[in-house]
Amino acid sequence: MKVTPIKTLFLCALLLPAALFAQTSASTVAELQRDWAIANYELTGDAQEQAFEALISRADAAAASNPDAAEILIWNGIIKSTYAGVKGGLGALSLAKQARDSLETALEVDDQALSGSAYTSLGTLYSNVPGWPVGFGSDKKAVQLLEKALEINPEGIDSNYFYADYLLQNKEFGKAEQYLLKAQSAAPRPDRPIADAGRQEEILAALSVAREKQQRSGSSHGKTPPWRPLQRMQILLVEDDKSLASGLCKALRNEGFVTNHVAEGKAALHVIDVEPPDIVVLDLGLPDMDGLDVLKNVRQHGLTIPVLILTARSSIDARVSGLDLGADDYLPKPFEIPELIARLRVIERRLSTSHDSSIRIANISLDTISMQVTCDGESVELPRREFMVLKSLMSNIGKVQTR
Repeated sequence: MKVTPIKTLFLCALLLPAALFAQTSASTVAELQRDWAIANYELTGDAQEQAFEALISRADAAAASNPDAAEILIWNGIIKSTYAGVKGGLGALSLAKQARDSLETALEVDDQALSGSAYTSLGTLYSNVPGWPVGFGSDKKAVQLLEKALEINPEGIDSNYFYADYLLQNKEFGKAEQYLLKAQSAAPRPDRPIADAGRQEEILAALSVAREKQQRSGSSHGKTPPWRPLQRMQILLVEDDKSLASGLCKALRNEGFVTNHVAEGKAALHVIDVEPPDIVVLDLGLPDMDGLDVLKNVRQHGLTIPVLILTARSSIDARVSGLDLGADDYLPKPFEIPELIARLRVIERRLSTSHDSSIRIANISLDTISMQVTCDGESVELPRREFMVLKSLMSNIGKVQTR
């Protein structure tokens, strides 16, 4: 068929609205994802409730404007179901029902959207909401939906974590541990660093429960499986090579490190600000800024987080520049993973032995190893970010601390 310029122009006119719709939808989803992570993992109390209320208004408006966008419908459901969990009680049931309706509509539109996330979220709802006559909860529906999510996305962090959470609730502790470990080793999501960091903390907490229950019951075929301490070093990997980053994250997690990954320097600085890691593994050839500028920024703000440079710049001058700017170690590419692990272990040992793990000021006591805080002898639970802020303040009495 001969395509004339007029026909070409006509076809473009037909396709352009669809392309613009897809772009707008993706942008909306990214904004909802980001702000949900902040509300869920970084805010508490009234600030958290206000953030969720605002998010729900935005998600409802987006869903009304894009009724055929499964991804937006999914996030509308996720936001409402999360807020229902925050509010708790029977008053949250209305939100849970709204979340269910949104997720079921998403399944009708496209059940494969966001790697089957609607199945994961809907299964979690059916698992956590009370059953009849109070609510619509159903263990039978929950397990069907969660297993369908795993079928679609067998390696996903959320699909494995929420299935494990269901197993924990049903006292299948050994099986839950298997899926939690799989969730822990899932490939990082470069565009969702806050969500990944928060989920990894939840995985650690769930592992603690699963393993304690197995110890008490003497399960796992009569043997207690070996595992590493639950307060493990948190690594931030800053590397723009996706293939290398994926392999390194898996190797580091297998060695017991909690690992988060970002591909750009600005994203790294953001994570360091909101979720300070214990060690940074830093590539220098980043797409948005030089890794040395990232290091310089960290040190100029008075942060003493150990930084191990990992880069193809192998000249002596490059090594000296990095070390002079405050890097703790320098490993040129190509390298062997066992050597990287060994160098990280050296930093880990230095951190654990360089100072007393306990800091006491007046009636407040802080343990840097167990991450426990007590006030007047009473335990105080703090999110990781607040703990790191308190640790910095208590370690630098009389000094001005920059953000």
